[in-house]
Amino acid sequence: MDIEATAPAPAAVVRPARRIYRHRLPVRLMHWINVVCMTVLLMSGLNIFNAHPELYWGHESTFAKPWVAFGARNTPNGPVGYTRIGSTEFDTTGVLGLSATGADHRPTARAFPSWATVPGPQWLAMARHWHFFFAWLFVVNGIAYLLYTLISRHLTKDLIPTRDELRNIGRSIVVCGLAMSPTLNTVFTGWVDVLGGRQSARTLHFLAAFGLLFFVVVHVAEVFIAGVWNEMRSMVTGWYTVSEDRASKEVQP
Repeated sequence: MDIEATAPAPAAVVRPARRIYRHRLPVRLMHWINVVCMTVLLMSGLNIFNAHPELYWGHESTFAKPWVAFGARNTPNGPVGYTRIGSTEFDTTGVLGLSATGADHRPTARAFPSWATVPGPQWLAMARHWHFFFAWLFVVNGIAYLLYTLISRHLTKDLIPTRDELRNIGRSIVVCGLAMSPTLNTVFTGWVDVLGGRQSARTLHFLAAFGLLFFVVVHVAEVFIAGVWNEMRSMVTGWYTVSEDRASKEVQP
């Protein structure tokens, strides 16, 4: 009986990984400055919001009818924190409206807990100092990034938006924080009405802040999905590791 010879299966070829210098030092530095700025802006903004934890729509504060409110009340079973949206109220004791604070973890009425605010204690004046300082640092960092992208041609090579992105760019422009300034309202009158009034601007500013927070959550989730060690290393050292198979696919037309 003839036995047909079979050729051995070819061994799998393991292609070595290739290191790519992905992010230059100015990009990495300005990225981490943005991280610090956005974190402090959010946490100091929550401290400012705690001074009056209600949102309205229009020119004035209709105290009797806020469309969103956080607070605490005494009940026969003890203090309870609540979050009210319109006419619907939720028990949020321990997180929103009423949370433990201080070394003795004493329940305190405050919209957002101390671990989520800068500074930790309720301190409106200091929170405003933190908020405005890091807001301007955020602006200056953004201008520096724009200048860098122009000088290095990073803008024209990598960042020019597509037609769809240009079509939706209006959704990304937020001026609500400026509309909350009484000084700017006095110097440049009338433009706040476009936003529906100062209280409407405050509400939009609050919603935009949480929109940015949602963006950060999605951004961090994508980092974990893509490979947290590789992505973090590229934003710290600039170097990114990619397999030769993937690199060859990415350069194909």
